[in-house]
Parts: sequence; structure tokens; C-alpha cells
Amino acid sequence: MIREKAEKILPAIGIDMHLKGAQYIVYIMELFEEGWEWKTVKTMILYEKVARKYKVTCGAVERAIRYAFNEALSRGNLRTISKYLDTTETQNRKLLESLYMNLIKYKTPKEHLEETRKETIQMLRFVKTEAERLLENLEKENPYDLGEP
Repeated sequence: MIREKAEKILPAIGIDMHLKGAQYIVYIMELFEEGWEWKTVKTMILYEKVARKYKVTCGAVERAIRYAFNEALSRGNLRTISKYLDTTETQNRKLLESLYMNLIKYKTPKEHLEETRKETIQMLRFVKTEAERLLENLEKENPYDLGEP
């Protein structure tokens, strides 16, 4: 799930998916989603994990990620960038963390539709229950009894 979100958002902020750094960023987002321990490890350990998977050096991973983020910061849409990245600190780690936090908040149109559907079903069940209760009360009362004035 996070992979699809990342692959959609990275180009929107100015990181082309053909860049190696983009692939590494997506993989790190998956690691972050996999477990909390990946969010707390030193950045170098993250780089080592990525480097092993892609058979490159840690330095190459760091440079590729830095290059991808620099591309976004220098050429991307600032409004979209500020929505997904905290640019007060431009260290790779801070950018990766802010991207992850904003990705988990981001809802795809499909997720938004599903959430809206669930809320609508819940609301309709409530309305149905209330309508049944009101109908039951109306049926119990004598509609021709005008009562005492």
C-alpha cells in the first residue's frame, strides 16, 4: 500500500521514478511500514539494508537519495513539496521521516471512497434504526385519538 502511495507522490513532488534514489526511497518507505524498528535505526543501517538489496554501496545509496531530494527541492512544485516534506531540515533522514509521516496520512481516491462508503453505511444504519423506532411508536398510538384538549 505504501509503495503505491510513494510511487504516486514522488513524481508529484518532482522526483522522477527512473532515478535510483526514488527506488531507494520507496524501499525505505516499505521498511518504515514494515516495523517501528526501522524508523528508529541509524540512517547508515537503512543505507546498508538498501545497499544489500540493490547490490550497491552505502555511499551510492546516500548520494542517490540526496540527489533525488535535491531534484525535488530545486525543480519540484513547492506547494506539493511542502505538503509532503518538511524542508526546514534537508538531511536525508529528516526528509525520509517527513515523507513517510505524510504518506501514511495521505489517502488515495480509492481509500477515500471506501472510507466515505463505510461512513455512509453507518449513517444509513442509524437512520434505519431511528425510522423503525419512530414507526413502531406511531403504530402503537391510536391515530384517531385526539386526546383531551
